[in-house]
Formats: sequence, C-alpha cells, structure tokens
Amino acid sequence: EDMFEGEYKVTPKKKNINWMLILLITLLIAFIILLVLLIKSNSEKDFQFKTLTTGCEDFNISGSISYNENKSAIYISHVDYCGGDTEEEYKNIECILYESHENTDVKISTCGMYDGEFITLEEFLKDVKITVDNYNSVCNEYYKDSSLYLMINATDENNKTTSYKIPLLLEENCNN
Repeated sequence: EDMFEGEYKVTPKKKNINWMLILLITLLIAFIILLVLLIKSNSEKDFQFKTLTTGCEDFNISGSISYNENKSAIYISHVDYCGGDTEEEYKNIECILYESHENTDVKISTCGMYDGEFITLEEFLKDVKITVDNYNSVCNEYYKDSSLYLMINATDENNKTTSYKIPLLLEENCNN
C-alpha cells in the first residue's frame, strides 16, 4: 500500500557498513597491541644478569646488575661492614659508587651521606640501598670485567678520614 500511495522509501543498509568499520578498527588495534608486545618481549629477552659481590674481606655486599645493548640497571641491597673496630663512631660518612675505565673514575651514584651526631659505620650502612636505573656504562664491553667499586669515606671526631675502596666483583647468576 505504501508503494501505491508513494510513501514507501528504500533506506540504504548502513548497519552493515558500521559493523564492518567497527570490526576493522578493532582488528587494527589488536594488531598494534600484538606488535608492541612482540617488540617488547624480544627486547627484554636479551637482558643479562650478574651478581655483584665484593673481594674485600672487611665488607659483605649483595647486589645485581642487569643489562642489554640499550640500557642497564644496578641494584645493591646489602652492605655490611665486618672488619675493624665496630665501636668507632664517625661524624661524617659518605658512600659513592664509581666505575673505573682506562684510568678514569666516573661517579655513578651517591649511595648515602651522613653529617650529624656520631654514628658507627655499621649503623650507617644498614640503611644503604643503591639503585641506578637506565645507567649507561662508560665501558662498551658490557661488564665482562669488574670496573665498579664503592668508595666509603668516614671522618671521626679528630677529623681523621678513613677511606675504603671496595671493588665489586661480577659473577654470573644461578639459573635455578
């Protein structure tokens, strides 16, 4: 009846076009997410990890270093002083992480500084944590040889400064 009366109009099927557009956008977003995840997983797979310890008998150090071609990170979680007079107190203590390369020492990070009431070296070191994110090594050999060390300078009440240079040894991590 509508055709005879001239009121019937054919409407184009926009619903199919809308669904196809939504499907295409969804597939494009899924493809981009998958591509980003694939690139990220490939870049993270080439990370290497080494344990940081010390060759010095007076200190126990626990830490690690992770690195690849693009970036590296250093984390030292535990520094204990186990040598010498444990009762000696200092008015100033500073702890600095260095890297040595071809007779050049580069300061990487200040691990702590104390300037106040007298404190023992053990008390100072119990709270020392060192975190260095996105560290670019001076050396291009990717930590094959140990070039990192901690320098601790402690000044007593007579302004006598005792310095400890603690070489950090790199060891392969156990893959348990």
